[in-house]
Amino acid sequence: MEKTVFDGSVSYLSIPGEAGFAGILAHHASLIAPLVPGPITIVPEQDPEPSVLNSTGKGILEFFNNTATVILDSAPSVS
Repeated sequence: MEKTVFDGSVSYLSIPGEAGFAGILAHHASLIAPLVPGPITIVPEQDPEPSVLNSTGKGILEFFNNTATVILDSAPSVS
């Protein structure tokens, strides 16, 4: 089943990659990275309170042109 878990502007994204956690801020260099299971932290631009996706599955991150796209094989709802 496909679903969008979060769609919006963020000030910070922390995501578990194969080489460790990556912290993504605005204007980060373009990258494509494989992801491993673990928590993803999203800090929305208009709300300093972070949202956390716990127990995500494997996937891939693409960051290009100031837009992050994350595709996971499993993800819970934002808490």
